[in-house]
Amino acid sequence: AYWLFFAKEINGVPNDELGILDIGASIGCDFGHVVGVGHLRMEPDPNNNLFKMPAGDFEEFLNSPRSIIEFGGDANGQLPNSIVGHVSQPLQNVILSGSGVKTLTKEDGEYINGWMEIENGTTLNYGNTPVHIKGNWIDKNTTRSGFAPGSSNEKSLVEFCGSKEQKITLSNNSSSFWNLKISNPAGVKIESSDGSSTANLTVGYKLIFNGGYVVGTDNSHLIIESAANTSGAGASAFVVGPLTKIMSKSGSSFVYPVGGTIVDNGVKKFEYASRELSSGSAAG
Repeated sequence: AYWLFFAKEINGVPNDELGILDIGASIGCDFGHVVGVGHLRMEPDPNNNLFKMPAGDFEEFLNSPRSIIEFGGDANGQLPNSIVGHVSQPLQNVILSGSGVKTLTKEDGEYINGWMEIENGTTLNYGNTPVHIKGNWIDKNTTRSGFAPGSSNEKSLVEFCGSKEQKITLSNNSSSFWNLKISNPAGVKIESSDGSSTANLTVGYKLIFNGGYVVGTDNSHLIIESAANTSGAGASAFVVGPLTKIMSKSGSSFVYPVGGTIVDNGVKKFEYASRELSSGSAAG
């Protein structure tokens, strides 16, 4: 076994930019004990379209808040269902790049301790895998959504479970999740990449509150489809900002899990104020 460290230096001086180790579609590598921080890039094996992590002990590398794994390439590929020797080891920061479709494969869920970035031209397919992310979700696709959420009821879920405010940043004017779960008391904010363009997020089946807020703006709306519903909303779990519910038929009703901003002794707070509306399509 040997040690690998690929933080970048310029003329011997440490630099904030991480060094990149690009192993392409190489297979049969053994990295030994991997330490430090860096950016590891790989492509799928052309024989079976699987992304294969090199052998080695990646625990320290994956526990570093700055470490990045990039799944790239123009061929379609399935993300690894385990890290060698660490079946349940969460990923840290993830980049998905290239024109190939990247498909998740962990049936028990893909856990990401940092952020995930979907590059322009790349598609992430949910692959019957729930995603649990503690950092920001960044979709850089400019003409379409970079995420194919599927429609398998409970399995197709994205959970935001960080402890600091998380952001869903969109470069296209819309994206969608089948199930969206909010488990962050600091809240999850929907925004466009330039801060002013339209960036709407649609929930197709269920919006689940497990503590925390969804925060939108005048340009960033949360939309709940006609067949979708919500659960878990309350005094510390609701939508702040524009919310649209598509009604399935005349005479139907929906309780909007919304609230607003108040100032209490100089401190800005959110306050729950749900509304029930009937018929048509309405925004709260």
